[in-house]
Formats: sequence, structure tokens, C-alpha cells
Amino acid sequence: MRKYLQSYRQRNIAIGVGFVVFLLLAYSLSFRKTLQLRRENVRLETQLSQAESLPARLTEARRQQAELGQSFQQEATQLLHLQLFETITAACEDQGASLYAFPDPTQFTYKEATVATWEVVLEGGFAALVNTLSALDLSLKGSRVMSVKFLQGQDRKTKRNFLRAHVYIQQIQTEVP
Repeated sequence: MRKYLQSYRQRNIAIGVGFVVFLLLAYSLSFRKTLQLRRENVRLETQLSQAESLPARLTEARRQQAELGQSFQQEATQLLHLQLFETITAACEDQGASLYAFPDPTQFTYKEATVATWEVVLEGGFAALVNTLSALDLSLKGSRVMSVKFLQGQDRKTKRNFLRAHVYIQQIQTEVP
């Protein structure tokens, strides 16, 4: 009976070793390639899903870029408005004229350029207004005095004569794509 157990035991060991060798051969010949192809398939499916969502992400990015461009344009215009006000006020103080009106600019866009026009009203004597306009023309950066219109009138309440200069200052800003 011992001989039977020994041969049974050897047969089971041989079957076990054969099964392990079979698994190793099966893995090396087919399972490994299948698993590699499965990983490659998962990677490609991930890339495909990202590519399918790309137009929506691109549209969202363009929308955000447009919003940022508009907010940047508004902030730049406000900063320019403040700088222009400070420049005009300084020139008026230096030359003896006074700033009568400084409304918000009128803006329009043509193709890739935005044109901002300010109608500034100055008041004072003729020499002070001319000197102020000369100083403005020299000190404005990126803007130009486009036209000046002088108006003479009389204040109805105080019966005082006045001279006002309507100054049109214009700036052209090109949009960077």
C-alpha cells in the first residue's frame, strides 16, 4: 500500500507541476497580451472620452477668455478715464483754467479697434484755455486732442460772461487677439 501512495503522491505532484507550467505558458503566450491590450484599451477609451468632451471644454475656455477680455477692457478704460482726469486737472491748475465738465467717454468698436471719445468742457480766460490745451496736447499719452470748440456766453443768474472750450479727446485701442 505504501507503493500505491507513493505513486499517487508522485502523480499528484506531477499533475500540480504540470498545471503550474501550463498556467505559466498560458500566461506568457496569451494572458499577458490580453492584459496588455486591456490596459491599452482602457487608456484609449479615457483619451476618447477626453477628446469627446474637448469641444465643450474649448467653448467654455473661449467664453471665459471673452469674459476676461471684456473685464480687462472695462478696467483699462476706467484706469484711462482716471489718468485722463488727473492729467486734465493738473493742466488746468497749472494754467489757471477750471474743469467744468468731464462726462464718461462715448465708445464704439470698429473691426479690432475700440475708439473712446471724451468731451471735456474747460472754463476760463482765452489765454488760460489755450495754454491748458497746449499743455494737454503735450502731456496726453496714447490720446489726442481731436478738436476744440470755443463758446462764449453769459450766466443768467450772475450776469457774468464766460468762455468755455469743448475739447474732444480721442483714444484708439486695438484689441490683442
